[in-house]
Amino acid sequence: MKLYLCEKPSQARDIAAVLAEGGKVVRDEGSLRIAPDCVVTWCIGHLYEQAEPEEYDASLKDWRMESLPIVPSAWKLKPRSQGGRQIRAIRSLLKQATEVVIATDPDREGEVIAREVLDEMIWRGPVSRLLLSALDPASIRKGLAAVRPGRETENLYYAGLGRARADWLFGMNLTRAWTLAGRARGIRGVLSVGRVQSPTLQLVVQRDLDIENFVPVDHYVVEADCTSVVENEVLQFSAVWSPDDEQREQACDSEGRCTDRDFAVRVATDLTGAEGRVVSSKTEPGREPPPLPFSLSQLQQLASRRWGYGAKQTLEIAQSLYEQHKAITYPRTDTGYLPEDQHAEAGSVLGALRESLGSSGAVGGRIAKTMQGADPALKSPAWNDRKITAHHGMIPTAQPVSLDALSEEERNIFLEIAQRYALQFWPDHEFIRTSLVIEAVGHTLKASGRQTVVPGWKEILVPDSGDEDAGDGAPEDHGPVPFIPEGHAVQVAQVEVLERKTKPPKPYTEGTLIRAMTNIGREVRDPEIRKLLREHDGIGTEATRAEIITTLKKREFIETVKRKLRSTDRGRQLIAALPDSLTDPGTTALMEQRLAAVESGEISLSAYIDGQALFVTRMVEFARQSAMGAGLRRPDSSEGTGPGNPPPAEDLGDCPECGKALLRRKGKYGFFVGCSGYPECRYIMRSGKDDGGAGSARPGPVVRDDVECPKCGKPMVERKGKKGPFLGCSGFPQCRGTRQLGTA
Repeated sequence: MKLYLCEKPSQARDIAAVLAEGGKVVRDEGSLRIAPDCVVTWCIGHLYEQAEPEEYDASLKDWRMESLPIVPSAWKLKPRSQGGRQIRAIRSLLKQATEVVIATDPDREGEVIAREVLDEMIWRGPVSRLLLSALDPASIRKGLAAVRPGRETENLYYAGLGRARADWLFGMNLTRAWTLAGRARGIRGVLSVGRVQSPTLQLVVQRDLDIENFVPVDHYVVEADCTSVVENEVLQFSAVWSPDDEQREQACDSEGRCTDRDFAVRVATDLTGAEGRVVSSKTEPGREPPPLPFSLSQLQQLASRRWGYGAKQTLEIAQSLYEQHKAITYPRTDTGYLPEDQHAEAGSVLGALRESLGSSGAVGGRIAKTMQGADPALKSPAWNDRKITAHHGMIPTAQPVSLDALSEEERNIFLEIAQRYALQFWPDHEFIRTSLVIEAVGHTLKASGRQTVVPGWKEILVPDSGDEDAGDGAPEDHGPVPFIPEGHAVQVAQVEVLERKTKPPKPYTEGTLIRAMTNIGREVRDPEIRKLLREHDGIGTEATRAEIITTLKKREFIETVKRKLRSTDRGRQLIAALPDSLTDPGTTALMEQRLAAVESGEISLSAYIDGQALFVTRMVEFARQSAMGAGLRRPDSSEGTGPGNPPPAEDLGDCPECGKALLRRKGKYGFFVGCSGYPECRYIMRSGKDDGGAGSARPGPVVRDDVECPKCGKPMVERKGKKGPFLGCSGFPQCRGTRQLGTA
């Protein structure tokens, strides 16, 4: 029996329908039977997860610095609580199978979801791989006709396994280590550390500090209105004064901005009414092809900018269009390029789009005009096999979709993807760029601009100027500049000194943070690390960046204020506590380089994990020394406060049980005093509501910083209910998450 193993039930239904080709599909326990020798089954995402430290050794349940680092000699997985029924169904089917076809999503994570099941169930039979770029019937048929041997993607599994185990080593060891070290400084709660999470948090913290510490710089621009006569035609244009080296030294800052107003006024006075000559004149034609189809990160940036959608929200919308509506191809893609042989399908895809748009009278405007002008005979640079990685750009499928069946958010995203695809069949934007250099009375004026020759795709889509974080390059030329031959005279007429003031950087939004994660190499000085970050598209992946941002918010390290991301005091304290090697994106880049080597077969999975374990061991030792006083410590009252220095701890004396400092905290039931050595020492006293002192020895609630709420991630509190003791969320009543005692 051939068994197809899918990632989720919806995927299984789509594949089964094509395999049956109109025949009967019989629903069985956890599977769909097409014929006696052909069955489709599914996972529910990950059916297994990494075991907790205490499942290796019960003594590891308590967080103690001396028990770190935790490095399993033999890695364990455990079934997820919601997957037991499906695990039993797959196990039964594997006993009947003669061949398994992995049909999960075509990426590293999809490979892990399937193969961890096969490994846990000790499958030793043949394995094949079905790779699908979309879930419409035509794409599934195409994939079924090109099933590959399983060995071709086996290393993808090892790379995914390496990523999961490295993340476990980071999370379990470094989160514990820095949480314990942080308590010596009076920082309460869990200080979560991650190989991608920590550099991402550093971006937000640093941006906030740059904004807060920003000092505006007044500077001045000298702008001149100029005229020249060429072949009896009077040509007018604007030019800007460009200081030479000597003038820069006299009147400009390190960025080349003139900060001396009197100097700028003297330059303007010199130039007014002066005659100059063109010393350099360049004119060159240029072409700009349409923007590529969307990668996920580019779609998330646009959706954030245009509608304020969060990164995770955009991914969920795209996933719904892919899985539920069969309207687009696989969304978790890191490129906008397309396979060259897919250009032959352009007519079918455009035809389906026209049918989709025609089914709804409410759609018009630029998308309708884009479709009308799309010529399938044209071929943009998007079709390029050499630029394709594991997936191609996000485009519509050749299956018509009812726009009325889409939500407003789904319709917005679908139409953007559709238009970006249709633009690939529009002509290039053609222009002429002209630049002039003029010398006049010892000063240099420069003018540059471009003039449209053929509007092409820009007739439809003008580049979005609403970018919330613009400024990553030279400003766009504005307005045409006439061609004036070298040596021609130029008359300077009116000259104006324009006052300018530098502006602080803007806070991140989810969209601009996604872009910063993708382009983080720009923040790195080391050329080798910068190259690595470019090769691996920054930190995180298309599939994980949204979840990283969500996790940072859930941990209360960052928050959203009017669509802007801001670091919290808690987030700043964590960044101040961590060594540079844990917040440096270069560390993650080197890890990704090693993962790529696992994927290509250059190094083994065990060699990769050995390297990660060594790094984690060194970081744990760093945290241990910090906790002992070499780095992290409780600041005394003379040190002040700030983003890198939390408020000084109150002097409440020493713990009568272990001698460590007592800390005053505020819990659900008011203020209480507890030992800074928690959880090793659980001494606690209840204090008066506002007295700030130790109060009576009546015990207060025990805050379990080592146990997170399953709903919101906040610390849990030991409580007593009608059925006995339990763990409840410290965020009650806003969050009502609970756990049984002993399930940490």
